[in-house]
Amino acid sequence: MDKKALPMATALGEQEPMEEERSDVSEEAKAAATDPVEKAMKLKKGKLVLEKPIRAKSQDVTELSYDFTKLTGWDFAQALDSDSEAGSIFHLTNKQAFALFAAAAARATGEVDETDVKTQMGVADAVCAMRIASLFFAATVQAGNRRILNG
Repeated sequence: MDKKALPMATALGEQEPMEEERSDVSEEAKAAATDPVEKAMKLKKGKLVLEKPIRAKSQDVTELSYDFTKLTGWDFAQALDSDSEAGSIFHLTNKQAFALFAAAAARATGEVDETDVKTQMGVADAVCAMRIASLFFAATVQAGNRRILNG
């Protein structure tokens, strides 16, 4: 099978052509796509359309808004503490990523709280949620490294 014909899925479930097919993209756009600050900015807020609705306040919620910028450092610390078996602060576990997304969704979607997200979200939706949080975390770490000054 020709690898150039295979689409690559993004974190949000959209289809994106493989890199070989993107010859029409400008060099500036390619640079922006690999820039960690740009990546973090694109992932900091958005919406996830749910495959399986969540029931909250007597209604079905079919999409979750999420906004990582509404979280505090304490919210982030609580998400990291959600997995007592985590080994490194430089890599999120699945449990930590899920807790981080649940917190970001609860802050941005008024009808749901973190418990609703954690206890009701279906597997396919959870995979997307964890991927979004993990990508946001990784891009934010890279962007943050640029702001650290020595000496």
